[in-house]
Amino acid sequence: MKWAKRLPGFTIVELAIVIVVIAILATIIIVAYNGVQNSARESAAAASLKQAEDKIGLYQLDNGGELPTTLAAASITNGGGKSWGYRLYDNDEEYCLSVTESGRSYFTNSLGSGAIGEGNCASVQSIAGVQHIAFSQTPGQSVSFPAITGTPDLTMYVVFDVIDTSGSYNTIAAISPAGNANRMQMDTAASGSVSLRYRIDTSATINMSASQSARTPGRHVGWLKVSDGMTVREFAYDQAEAHASYAMDPGTGWTVSGFVLNSASSSTAPIAGILYNDAHDELTRQRVLDWLLDTY
Repeated sequence: MKWAKRLPGFTIVELAIVIVVIAILATIIIVAYNGVQNSARESAAAASLKQAEDKIGLYQLDNGGELPTTLAAASITNGGGKSWGYRLYDNDEEYCLSVTESGRSYFTNSLGSGAIGEGNCASVQSIAGVQHIAFSQTPGQSVSFPAITGTPDLTMYVVFDVIDTSGSYNTIAAISPAGNANRMQMDTAASGSVSLRYRIDTSATINMSASQSARTPGRHVGWLKVSDGMTVREFAYDQAEAHASYAMDPGTGWTVSGFVLNSASSSTAPIAGILYNDAHDELTRQRVLDWLLDTY
């Protein structure tokens, strides 16, 4: 009896190993290719933004240092696969400029190092000179970040609608975790009250609060700041200037690891909120408030 001769080839295990190796190599190649593509897009965007900024600079030279109110005034128009965005702020003394090409957007602003970022002038990242640690435009969402402990500088902003005054002490936005020794929130006053307020709790003092008569139906934006080792607290609704400024008791400290934009209640509807690990001055607050009001 003559045995059939076994032809050389791969076993099932060997084929599986080859397929896995090919898949790994393909992933590496795709990641590297995407990285090269992204780098090329960013370099092209940087060149486009630089050319546009040069045109803005020429416009300023011809117009006593004034910035153009539109990009068209500086001969910058959409076309050639590029779409432009532009926003003025700080009393029209600073600007954000963005370009979108091949579906990707990049921006720069006149206040800062001139570096570019991914996004457009309608993105929260484009607010010049500040970097948020939490941002939400989804009511009911909690945004986490690495814990900040001790006596941090914090500034919170929230955009929301007032429906009526029926709700009682409805929280609009707050840090987390929240408790009687660890609280920083913006909320409403009691049912029937026309006041919007804040509440701060620390290990030294419970329920430090202040209110402002701003609880009228419609869109509002509020901010709350804690600064100088948690010895100063300021807040306001619908204005960049502090409505009230108070001293906090010494011996306080927090742990902050999240930001919560609360769900809608019967009397309030949160829209968006931002938290910064920084104590904003009035000019910076106005910049953030302008962006929020323009966006929402």
